[in-house]
Amino acid sequence: MDNLRAVIKNLFCYVAPKEILDGQIQYDSINEDTFLQLGSGYITKYSNDELKNMYYFLENEFQWLNWKQKGETPIVENQGKGRLNVFDALVAFDYAVLIEENGSPLCQYTQLLRWRDMITVLDEDLFITSFFAFKDSMAGRRRQNFYWKPVIGHNNRALNCLVAKGVAENHFHLKGSAPQFHLSWISLMNQIDRKDFDDQFEEYEKNRLQKNLSINANYSVSKLSDMWKQAVLIRLFLFSILQKDCLEWGDAYVPVSVVLDVVTDNKLRTELKRKFSGNEKIRLEDYAESLGGSMFALKRWYSEEMVKRLLNDIVELKDNLGIIQNNINYFHEKYGRRDLDYMICENWLAGNGKKDTNGPLSGERWFLYQIFSAVNRREKSLMPYINWFYLYLVLKSGIRRELVQANSNVGFDNFLKYQDRKDVFVEDDKYKHIYIRMAVRDTIYNQHIKTLEARIVPKKDWKSSLKTIREYDQWITENVEGEEKEQLLDTFFYVFHFVKESERIVHKLPCLEECRHYMKRREVRQQAQAIAALRESGTMEATRVKGIDACSPEIWCRPEVFAQAFRFLKNHSVVEDDALRCGTLFATYHVGEDFLDVIDGLRAIDEAISFLDLRCGDRLGHALALGIDIDDWYERKSYKILINKMGYLDNLVWLYAKLRKYCIEGCDEVRAYIEKRFHEYFAEIYENNMVKDTIQHVFQNAKDYFDQRETKHNYNHENLIFGINEYYDAWKLRGDDPELYRDGFFKLRGGRTEEWEYYAINMEFPQNYKIRYNPETALLYYMYHFNPNVKVVGDQMVEVRVSHEMVDAIKKVRNVMQREISKMGIGIETNPSSNYLIGTFRRYDMHPITRWYNMNLVFDQKELEQCPQMQVSINTDDQGVFSTYIENEYAYLALALEKSKDEKGDFIYNRTMILRWLENVRQMGIDQSFYQREH
Repeated sequence: MDNLRAVIKNLFCYVAPKEILDGQIQYDSINEDTFLQLGSGYITKYSNDELKNMYYFLENEFQWLNWKQKGETPIVENQGKGRLNVFDALVAFDYAVLIEENGSPLCQYTQLLRWRDMITVLDEDLFITSFFAFKDSMAGRRRQNFYWKPVIGHNNRALNCLVAKGVAENHFHLKGSAPQFHLSWISLMNQIDRKDFDDQFEEYEKNRLQKNLSINANYSVSKLSDMWKQAVLIRLFLFSILQKDCLEWGDAYVPVSVVLDVVTDNKLRTELKRKFSGNEKIRLEDYAESLGGSMFALKRWYSEEMVKRLLNDIVELKDNLGIIQNNINYFHEKYGRRDLDYMICENWLAGNGKKDTNGPLSGERWFLYQIFSAVNRREKSLMPYINWFYLYLVLKSGIRRELVQANSNVGFDNFLKYQDRKDVFVEDDKYKHIYIRMAVRDTIYNQHIKTLEARIVPKKDWKSSLKTIREYDQWITENVEGEEKEQLLDTFFYVFHFVKESERIVHKLPCLEECRHYMKRREVRQQAQAIAALRESGTMEATRVKGIDACSPEIWCRPEVFAQAFRFLKNHSVVEDDALRCGTLFATYHVGEDFLDVIDGLRAIDEAISFLDLRCGDRLGHALALGIDIDDWYERKSYKILINKMGYLDNLVWLYAKLRKYCIEGCDEVRAYIEKRFHEYFAEIYENNMVKDTIQHVFQNAKDYFDQRETKHNYNHENLIFGINEYYDAWKLRGDDPELYRDGFFKLRGGRTEEWEYYAINMEFPQNYKIRYNPETALLYYMYHFNPNVKVVGDQMVEVRVSHEMVDAIKKVRNVMQREISKMGIGIETNPSSNYLIGTFRRYDMHPITRWYNMNLVFDQKELEQCPQMQVSINTDDQGVFSTYIENEYAYLALALEKSKDEKGDFIYNRTMILRWLENVRQMGIDQSFYQREH
């Protein structure tokens, strides 16, 4: 099965489109040389001899499997003749993993992780339509149901019963959760004349996310924009064949020899022979009346020649985009039953009832099914064009891998590139409301969702946010009325997520004298006040917002940027009446997902809790640093990290303080190392950039300020001590508004008339309010934000070796942190597939969720006591980007745990234990939802 998966990926992902177009590669006769070239590039664990053996084994195996399904005997003389068929490979895989229940496709539970591996790089519908077409061909029937889920389920009855009780989707980015590629592809296939699409592909071309190997001298990489146009043309032409119709190209000039082969009218044949000789061409329209019934056949011939010519000549293809779009529009008018896709060409394809669940996807699925069926039935009208269909599938795969995260790169930056492409091709009105609707409504109707948090970006004014929520609610509940509509609206709600932005290259900022993230802080304030205004607006939509979040890259945007906004909104209250209830906003925060050092990730988690005032009922998103295998992480990095100097200094001081706070023993060597490194980096970043005159000026102003208030705070610049403790105290102040320290000392603003201003100071942390008046502490915080040289030097990168003793200290600190967070009642939103694809672990059973909570999964008392038993939930994150559903996330974890073995090779868990554990997690997810219905 592993070999078969590798072969299918090679045949549909890594074959050069040009080689198919040129006829060097034929769908039904993949030769040994091509197989070996692909294998040596992408199946690296085998030698050439082993690959040859694999080739002949698969060639025979595919034939036997194919004929086995048909109940016939394979033709022996065909074996070993270089007849490996790409569609036979699909059928072999389909029958190994897929089944049909009640007319719907399901994956066999035991094969679910293999299925997951395949659908990461290839579209599910490729396999499902191939499976159904072959199955139906054998049964002599035609299917009329193409409304299966974008992400199909499995046949584990016990697990299905468990999730049928209802699950909470607590981490769901709305715009990343539609079946994005399905809808993007439909949009692309119906709008070849969109210049903005062309420009977008040109941008993607500069940063291809999937890099293919050059497997031979003739290999060439096709441009994405060219692949798109070729796919549109092939799809359009094949549709015309299915409909027994013809594309229109304007004046059709056909060689006389071709006309003579088709025409049966002797009078016309004589006239043409008399007038023309050789291979001269005639204009068909000039002979339209005489050609009669032969006219269609000749136009079909001309259409085929045009398609062949345009596929091979990209320049000419681009010159004919208008004509191609006219044909698309014509087919829309003639056959289309919905304006989304001309492939939705039958009334029974037009919609799946009032709910229309998965309805927009039916046309493309019908098309794939029809061609696969034609292959199985060897339909004469289509067989000459099946290699173009193979090309179409390869083109589609190539574009899909640039839109859905399918590469093996780790890290948030890789994910972000995919995430930024999620809705580019569906922004126009025709597709946008379908995109939003399918993200939420179809997700709810396709599964057993109790509550769903749809995360959206807040606008800078409350009326714009109000408009967005009203639009989304309208689109999502379209054609749903009465009690059913109320129930749907009661199932999902909104969480506003602020968007983090990098400010890494500080010396490029417009004004180095401003505080860090000055512009982002201004934007966040505007958004936060707009959220408050929305809550005070008295509108019903305001009650549908239950929480706040901050998402996107975290490495260069710390929790401190959002501290004041979170405190302001978490404490914001609205005078309520019986009709409208704007309750307390809960908070979650993306943190500890991506980091340059494990200490960095742990510090970010600590900052989120301390600076944002997270409490019981609030949550952390991802928080991988709190649970990953630390030894494995550093080993993968060869115990070396690349980090900026300021971050490294902050991490060292933070770890030192935690070792002291938690009274962790056996780390004297680490403490000594940190103290030494602290003095080195502090001198380089801070001391070398302290100007004596500036400090004197700051201290004099502070003395004058406090003298007026008849308070003394020892502002004497002659006796300054900048030790590791003072630095840590300065770090504690990063949750405060930097503007309070702009003059180099803590200076309260007069009046504080706005509620926003009240939360400029973090009243909850640090517990010792007075450290703000410590001259060294306030000065360091001032320099952190307002000293240009400190920022520039601190931003310089450094490579650091991490010792095993340091790693051991980090693990000890983390163990205590886990228990602290568990006691606080702060939950963790886990997102298995997202974490698997973004993080560094490569097995679902290595996900840290089992390190956070293992009740009922294990029964050894020591293991139970060692586990912090934290509050966890299972979610999807961006289900469209990762091609998943929440019910599948439960299944991936379950099956991976079933397969997990100990060092002796014995299975660690059994299915009953796993189901009990998952039931606990399911219930915790419901309990953690920000929307708790009153009973």
